[in-house]
Amino acid sequence: MLVMSHAALAQTGRRDLYLETFVNDAATGLVAHFVERRDGRLATAPKELRDIGLLPQAAAIAADGLVDLDRLDGVTYRLDAPAQAIHFTASESGRVPRIFDAQKARLRDVGEERAPVAKSANGAVLNYLLFGATESGNANVFGFGDRQSALSAALDGRLFGELGVLSQSGIVQTASDSNYRSVRLDTTWSYADPRSLMNYRSGDLISGGLTWTRPIRLGGVQAQRSFSLRPDLVTMPLPAFTGSAAVPSTVDVYFNNVKTYSQKVPPGPFEINNLPVLAGGGIQSVVIRDSLGRQTVTSQPIYASPKLLRAGLYDYSVESGFRRYSYGVQSNDYDPDPVASATLRGGITDNLTLETHVEGGASLINGGAGVAFPFTGIGVGSLSLAGSSNKGATGLQAAAGVEFNFNPLRVFARAQQTFRQYADLASLPSASSADYGVSAASLLPPKQLYQTGVTIPFKFDPSSLTLSLSRLKTWDDQPHDILGASYSRTMSKNTTLFVNGFADLHDRGNFGVFAGLTISLDDGISATASVSQSGHALTGGVDINKSLSAEPDSYGWSLHDHEGAVADRAAGASYRTPFARLAAGVQQVGDSSRVTGEMEGAVATVNGGVFFANRIDDAFAVVDAGAPGVNVFYENRPAGHTGQNGQALIPTLRAYEPNQIAIDPDNLPVNAVVQRTKETVVPPARGAVIVDFGVATDRTPLRAVLHDARGALIPAGTRGTIEETGEAFVVGYDGEIYLENAKAGETLRIERGSGDCRVAVSAMDRDNPVQSEALACR
Repeated sequence: MLVMSHAALAQTGRRDLYLETFVNDAATGLVAHFVERRDGRLATAPKELRDIGLLPQAAAIAADGLVDLDRLDGVTYRLDAPAQAIHFTASESGRVPRIFDAQKARLRDVGEERAPVAKSANGAVLNYLLFGATESGNANVFGFGDRQSALSAALDGRLFGELGVLSQSGIVQTASDSNYRSVRLDTTWSYADPRSLMNYRSGDLISGGLTWTRPIRLGGVQAQRSFSLRPDLVTMPLPAFTGSAAVPSTVDVYFNNVKTYSQKVPPGPFEINNLPVLAGGGIQSVVIRDSLGRQTVTSQPIYASPKLLRAGLYDYSVESGFRRYSYGVQSNDYDPDPVASATLRGGITDNLTLETHVEGGASLINGGAGVAFPFTGIGVGSLSLAGSSNKGATGLQAAAGVEFNFNPLRVFARAQQTFRQYADLASLPSASSADYGVSAASLLPPKQLYQTGVTIPFKFDPSSLTLSLSRLKTWDDQPHDILGASYSRTMSKNTTLFVNGFADLHDRGNFGVFAGLTISLDDGISATASVSQSGHALTGGVDINKSLSAEPDSYGWSLHDHEGAVADRAAGASYRTPFARLAAGVQQVGDSSRVTGEMEGAVATVNGGVFFANRIDDAFAVVDAGAPGVNVFYENRPAGHTGQNGQALIPTLRAYEPNQIAIDPDNLPVNAVVQRTKETVVPPARGAVIVDFGVATDRTPLRAVLHDARGALIPAGTRGTIEETGEAFVVGYDGEIYLENAKAGETLRIERGSGDCRVAVSAMDRDNPVQSEALACR
């Protein structure tokens, strides 16, 4: 540490001091820069003061921008010149809280710190679902009477690369009566930019919307904010906790009695931001334990909702194009009139989120605004108002909603009402609407929509009850009031009782009750016995099934038998191969029966290879292990093994999230050199990443025993170098060396205190994976 001389103070009117800092007798571990003025007072820059934990109060800042220490309110100091240190005594009001970010700490703990998104390789994928069925009009499942057969295929293909993804989907169907039908579903180009959190689309798309708007299908262009490009980004406001510790302490945070965060804090004030909670409500408890074992507990209700945006975050969508109708029925039913819409949500503060939506075209203009706000600790509310004008006819829509958590009760309510002739883009009929028996009035929003419900988890019993009431009044003023109830109870570790029911308050004959008992067994097998009453029809039955897992070579099956007015019996089996999912089943419903079969998988081409795999909906990886038969693992689970080309495809990666892929080197050749066996990649959406483990199998390792000209072994730890390549090595015990890629004729130089010696590598047998010989160094 440096202290300038008194001569400098006399010449310049100031002296620079670099001092070790202490606050309330606790070392900060920092050396700060101070200035001693001509009158002996000390000053420092605001940043230096803040770094050591003291608040640079505005009233103490001098004209030169430095903070005069003796003008700080609640802070005193003592200069220890011989020790080149300064000791501060500060009250809580004079200190800067130490800030901890719980979200960043959690990501570090689980190894999910933000990694760069890998660039997508160039390639193509074709997902397919082939389905065949033969139906018979008699009760014999295998009957050959009045039988009809049908074949269909659902196809979903895409080309991907650094320029985005071009996708195309459709359905092809044919039947035994020679009818053939094909329907194009979506054709879309999309490009995602994780840096700006933007998605750009062109082609078939769905417009953005809010809880009080109705999205539509369009053929056009769209620019949309997408927080899914950053799964680590928390968009809703998270709670924070502030406190103070007199001595070094540990802060533990619990949410609903589950420990979610722990942090060691130094003496003084502190603040913990972005505390982890689940969406919904609960009780957050903060326990502070000091070094003496004393603890204090603070509890408060917390409510987090995705309806709220954190301050400074904005979510929006802008699109323009032509309305699409008859989706899944016709390939190209687009309205000729162009339309456009825009949606915006913004977090003004953590306690206020504003929303707005505008849309127009085809003689209609619609716009509205909304607001979402929290009820401190217990819930969130929302309000919206929208208006429209369509060919001179105007209307309004008002909506309101609340969510509450009165521990343990969870309550929600929503109301939506339209006035006069309110309309939106989803209300406008197409030219083909009448062809399908759809009236223009039936497309209008409901005149009334009221919903309310309460969930009651019983504290005295492992069960919960949910009650709901919904009222819907359609365009023709027909009211529908539906009362619903759901009850479930955990009977034991693997047994659950459930009862669900509904009733139409305007139609006594329209009601239903469904009750049953579910038992979970080992190996993914579950059984359910149930009975249901719908109107005057009573049905009871049993379902037993084994779920099909995602790993290759897994299998599943199901048995279904429900008896009542109409018998319903079925059996099926499925098997997942490394290249597809296969399934077959038989079913009898009343006097009809059918046999079905299906095959679902994908064909992909990337990195110069063609792969047959299970369905690939999102990102995937091509693993290059350098040799066939190498076992590949995804998130520590078996994911298959490499083929003859040394590559394997993993079809189920999570886009924009860290994915861990590993190989088992036990099946590699003995001469293989492996750079690494684990890799973590962050793939883009619907693209592919190539994971190359750098396995080299074309080398001929050399294991040799070195001795000198007198036959004595070269001592362990002696260093050496391959003169031709400069590769260094160290001699091991018993004079042994191991070189990964030695070549015949190369010279090994051994460094010895009595003088270097050299030995030539003799001819090597390339058919021998590891060459072993004795070499004399001279």
